[in-house]
Amino acid sequence: MYFLLLLLLLSSSAWGQVSRNFNKTYKPMYEIGAGFAYFRVANYPGSKNNSYKFIPFPIAIYRGEKLRADEDGTRARFINSDWFELGMSGGFNFPIKTEDNEVRKGMPDTGALLGIGPAVIFKIFKNSHLKLNAGIGLRINLEDGVFPYFAERGWIIEPTLRYWYKPSAESALTIFSGLSFSAADQKYNAFYYQVDTQYERPNRAAYSAKQGVVDIAYSLGITYDVSAKTSLFIGGVYSNLTTAANKDSPLLETQHNYSFGLGITWLFLESEQMVK
Repeated sequence: MYFLLLLLLLSSSAWGQVSRNFNKTYKPMYEIGAGFAYFRVANYPGSKNNSYKFIPFPIAIYRGEKLRADEDGTRARFINSDWFELGMSGGFNFPIKTEDNEVRKGMPDTGALLGIGPAVIFKIFKNSHLKLNAGIGLRINLEDGVFPYFAERGWIIEPTLRYWYKPSAESALTIFSGLSFSAADQKYNAFYYQVDTQYERPNRAAYSAKQGVVDIAYSLGITYDVSAKTSLFIGGVYSNLTTAANKDSPLLETQHNYSFGLGITWLFLESEQMVK
């Protein structure tokens, strides 16, 4: 199940920016492949502890007339516009284990958290070298219990800015970056930062979570096309929580998180039909 949830995240987050065709006017209708990624990510926003994961994933890019899933994310094209599209916003956090987070000792473990909801994508600029998009996503978050049961854990809103650049139109090198700001309701923030009275300890005061800012994040990555079918990628994400609404929570240990990932992708099949 986590494999499918991570695939959703890859299709809609900064890692979804990995694409060799972003600058082309005409692109294959579909691209099928697979990849492997190794990454380090904070156990939750503001945690000092990190998770290290090695995950295989499929690549399924489709550029239909009304439905698309590509470097811009998964979206429906109900409106015929060169600058505006309706899309999907996704997010994912692995389960939080008390044994991996000393600050949460004595508190219950959590399930994985899946966020999904609508998004609006604005296409600001594009030429043969670069592309700039803005967007805003609104996600409801669901905690995995015993599959297929989920518990609702609040809402988060996330405006984003994404940028792609190639040194030349046919360069094997692509640089991609993103900037995002996220804010959430009290229920979402409580999932990470609330300390109920029964879990109060001498070194962990009770705390009631507040709605408001979660973090500001900046991502930067590079892909290199080794061949017509194979690409390498590496990138990182810096998350700043200095303006977080819950920075006083005893569970928010640090105001700065650093994540990174690297991997390889292969394309097995590519459509001969080209679309704009």
